[in-house]
This record gives sequence, structure tokens and C-alpha cells, in this order.
Amino acid sequence: MKTKNIKGQYSVLEYVFLSLFIIAIIIGLMFFLTIWSSIQFGAESMKTEWDRALWLGQYVQNIPLLVKETGMFDDGKLTALASMGPSKACEYLESLAGPDFFMELRILDGNETQINCTWQNYPDCNYWEFCKNTGKKKKKFYTLPVNVYRRIGFKLQETTTGRTDIGILKAGVY
Repeated sequence: MKTKNIKGQYSVLEYVFLSLFIIAIIIGLMFFLTIWSSIQFGAESMKTEWDRALWLGQYVQNIPLLVKETGMFDDGKLTALASMGPSKACEYLESLAGPDFFMELRILDGNETQINCTWQNYPDCNYWEFCKNTGKKKKKFYTLPVNVYRRIGFKLQETTTGRTDIGILKAGVY
């Protein structure tokens, strides 16, 4: 009689352990899927930010406010925008391209020091900066080579011809 009772308890115990094992597998699977989906969401969010940074780099090269022709920035237009003041210029650019972005353009003229362009030092300057981040937010940006039309050049009779310089555009998001 006792062996029957022990066998019965043993078979019930097997079902209890089997049930606990299945529950542990289900909980582990739920935990794994939750972590995996949060990682995928973070990766997709980061990809979206990188896509926006690339879009901004391409978009600012086509804004008539900044370019002489597609892909060629105009130094006079850039200086005029910079002369509005950092907050006013940034506010205007954010109305065109959206919030939380920045843009820097530097002329590769062999001068190691960067000189911010204003009307007071134009054309003896080589750097424009818009929507500078003052916080500690991380940036995602692309650096692209661009052409910059400079209104300084050679004087032919009564007119001054412009020239095209190479620059580096850094455009990105915070």
C-alpha cells in the first residue's frame, strides 16, 4: 500500500516539476522578447536620428536662403544670416528644417584658425555656425564636402569676379 502511495506522489511531483519548468520557460521567453524589442526600438530610433542628420545635410544644400545654386553655398547669404544674431538665425532655420539641429560650415583655405563671419570682418573670414548646442546632448552629424561661392576674387576692369572655394559642412541633430 505504501509503494502505491509513493508512486502516486512521485507522478504528481513529476507534473508539478514539469509545470514549473514550463512556466519558467514561458517567463524566460517573455523576458527575452521584452529585452529584444526594447533593443530593436532603440536601434530604430537611432537609425531615424541618423537618417534625419543625413537629410539635413542634403536639405541645407538646397535652401535658397543659403545657396547661390544647388549644392553651392553663397558666402554673402551665409554672412547675412549669421549677422541676424545666433538666436534669430537659428529660429529662422528651425522654421525651415525643424528643431534640434545644428549646422557648421568651414572654408578650407589653409588658415588653421577659424574666423566667424560677420559684416565687420567679411570677407576675411572662413566659418559660419548656426544653432550651436550649449547643452551636453550627444550629437549625430554628417560631414560633407561642399562648394562655397565667395564674392571675393579678381578685379576685372570695374567688376569683381567671384570664386568658388571648397568647404566642409557639418550638419546634424541633437
